[in-house]
Amino acid sequence: MPLQESASRKRDKPEDLSGACGSAVMRRILVPTDGSAYSLKAAKYAAKLAQELGSKVSILHISSYHPRVRARELVEEEERAGADILSGTREVFDKASVPVEVMKLEFGHPADIICSVAERGRFDLVVMGEKGNHEIGRFMLGSVTDRVAHHAPCPGLIVR
Repeated sequence: MPLQESASRKRDKPEDLSGACGSAVMRRILVPTDGSAYSLKAAKYAAKLAQELGSKVSILHISSYHPRVRARELVEEEERAGADILSGTREVFDKASVPVEVMKLEFGHPADIICSVAERGRFDLVVMGEKGNHEIGRFMLGSVTDRVAHHAPCPGLIVR
């Protein structure tokens, strides 16, 4: 499913500070994670931000394996790997004494899922790493991060 411009996105007025989720206050923060050093650094930054602002944080991991086209064993392996990644990211928030909601593993294209979850969950901010596991060798901004930065219904914070 290709990304589409959100109908609720409000970018036509420069003075309008409200995101698609209707608030300039960062009450709800979404932190997508792939377990990479970049995403864990983003999680640490999000934890500090949540402490200072009193925000609620949700963490999300997306698998690009599609359960309908992959063997059940592969899906189960991906679910275990996803649970480990979410657990490792949760530890960042536990160490900072920041409560976190661990969202269920999602399957699909990471950028599409992140934007969809941000809109459905009415998140005020997406905090993510500059690059991910599959993008460490890239010289420019990671492709998932770039797509989310351009298509998310709310502001994004990219942590380097």
